[in-house]
Amino acid sequence: MKNLITLVTCLFFLLPNLQAQDLLTLTGKVIDAKSSKPVAFANIGLPKQGIGTTSGSDGKFSLKIPAKFAEQTVRISYIGYQTFRRKASDFEKNGTIKLQQSDVSLTEIVVRADNDGRNIVKTAVNKVPENYPTYPTNVQAFYRESLTDENGDYEYLAEGVLRVYKGSYKSTKEGDVNLLESRKMNLKDPLDTTLNARFSSGHMAAHRFDFVRNREEFINKKYLPAYEYKIESVTTLDDKPVWVIAFGPKADFDEKIKVSGKKKKWWQRIFSSNEEDKYVTARMRGKLYIQQENYAMVRAEFEITKKGQEQYFSYPLYSGSWKGNYYVVNYRKVKDKWHFSDALREGTYTEGELYANEVLITENDGSRGKPIDYKERMRRGGYFALNTQGYNEDFWAEYNTTPLNAKLRESAAQMNNILKANEVFDTEKMREVQVLRDSARLAERLAELEDRELTEEEMQDLAVGEPGATYRREKRVSWKTHYGVGYNFLPSKTQVVSVAYVGGNPVTDIVSAAGGLAKREGEVIHFLDFDILFNNRWFIRFGFGGDFTRQAIHRETNLGVGLNVPLSKGRPFAMRLAVQHSRLRYARRVGRSDNDFGKFKMNGETFNADKIDLYFGSRTHNAKFSAEFMLELNPALRMFVRGSYYLPFAQEERLYLKEREGLFRKKHYTATDDPRFVKTDGKVRPLDADNFSVSMGIEF
Repeated sequence: MKNLITLVTCLFFLLPNLQAQDLLTLTGKVIDAKSSKPVAFANIGLPKQGIGTTSGSDGKFSLKIPAKFAEQTVRISYIGYQTFRRKASDFEKNGTIKLQQSDVSLTEIVVRADNDGRNIVKTAVNKVPENYPTYPTNVQAFYRESLTDENGDYEYLAEGVLRVYKGSYKSTKEGDVNLLESRKMNLKDPLDTTLNARFSSGHMAAHRFDFVRNREEFINKKYLPAYEYKIESVTTLDDKPVWVIAFGPKADFDEKIKVSGKKKKWWQRIFSSNEEDKYVTARMRGKLYIQQENYAMVRAEFEITKKGQEQYFSYPLYSGSWKGNYYVVNYRKVKDKWHFSDALREGTYTEGELYANEVLITENDGSRGKPIDYKERMRRGGYFALNTQGYNEDFWAEYNTTPLNAKLRESAAQMNNILKANEVFDTEKMREVQVLRDSARLAERLAELEDRELTEEEMQDLAVGEPGATYRREKRVSWKTHYGVGYNFLPSKTQVVSVAYVGGNPVTDIVSAAGGLAKREGEVIHFLDFDILFNNRWFIRFGFGGDFTRQAIHRETNLGVGLNVPLSKGRPFAMRLAVQHSRLRYARRVGRSDNDFGKFKMNGETFNADKIDLYFGSRTHNAKFSAEFMLELNPALRMFVRGSYYLPFAQEERLYLKEREGLFRKKHYTATDDPRFVKTDGKVRPLDADNFSVSMGIEF
């Protein structure tokens, strides 16, 4: 046992170093050759391998590549500059890279019919299927989000390495994200791990800010008439000419622009009018960069106008309570297609707080990808900062990241100094103390508990790992709600029946009806069930059901137990089996009666309406056997298909009365042993056999 603990402890400290030995780290600074000013956010990487990073606000960069690529050419590029190329093995440590500005001006545009900005944008949109992948891809990304208060002081920083599944550019369906590694820093109070994370879906930035794939307004054919497009200049990217096209609202924002739209179907007009389909408004302005050679959109800088911020629920971009939102999005060519490369978004919130999130694709080989396993996906609307772990200064030893800006770097350094000054909170020391303490305690407790099964409390006590580690238990009890619709097969033959409820002195018919009960196969029903699950395996189910028609009465209550049987390891797919006691009240409408008698009582319920419907039927007690298949659509919603068989073991005939007038309409029943109940044909039984139902619905 002691040898095993020693081996595990050694591996714990040595594994990160073993994994990092095959990496080559290139460092340096990118500056303008003429002014010597730093070039921020320059793209640095191996284009053939799809590995890259960007320079920071001070021009500095750090690129980690596998050592086997030491003889490959590293490319450094930025819009408006000549591309710099150098073999990886020739890079000097912390060397200076001087980028030469491109010598291109507006006068160098070749005169042609499509030099009008609008026509260029239209052509670029039409060529999206040619320039961007028409197949899904898997990429690795680095994501960072931060928040300042109204005074500009940083409150928190959260970072993570993500595995991203991006769909085809032919589709706008959002992809998936899986969290590989992460860390967070509470910059307000470094010794407190609690964060005030108010912003959701940040980790979806690689999907949300991909304006080409999302066909944002300024490149959406429907909205083009609402915008003005003007060729502002010509620059270069990768030594090829690029149009710089300025765009913005064509007219005052409040003036709607008429555009042609498809005529809506009748079901679409239920929720929106044709008028909304014919008029649109523009709410963005900025610059769009389009390569002249193939009309690929390689970059965009844009913001949401002041009026545009007033529009709520504008996913994937931000709007609502924000004072402003500014975006910079870049694309990079991998093999023969352009792919989303990086994005920076800065938003000013209500009191002047600045919320920023940036994403950088660090690995993308351009090949076809596969969806992320369902159980590994991060929830779209979740809070990224709440899913991250504690701070570790050397956390990104193996990953490419984007450099911190000067103020964030200063805040992070101050926090690190505070942690080191408080020795009890020092990460390395706490890890060493924890491992030693837990190793000794583990050996001692294992010897004590060697011959018996551990309880959960004892497993909690034996938790080993980072400071504060605990034994993670699954939620023992959970609650699920089902709502669905279906069809209950209750076949009955054509029958003639006469029923009456009598009273008075002398005895007379208070209400009566006679008629034919037509042949009927069953009833369309709806139901609401509640499950209490234990260890996600066994459950107790109780519920209620009813019908939608006046021609019959169908009421059910049930209670029972069941078993959940998982059928897949990926997206949750399971079979559920249940056995319940079901009380089913079923009756067929015989007819409507005039109440000339006036006020009367039936089993304590007072009836006084002039018109009363009479139903003849049964109440049965059944053993209900159900089997259903359940598929999880998302973590909060599941769909199921259910089949149920009813085996009756007790039955009682009944007469049901329902008032048809009045604000509070009464309904009640009486059994066949009531002396006031009269039926002319004793053979008529609307429900006297077993039956079954099929249904489908949702679980939430």
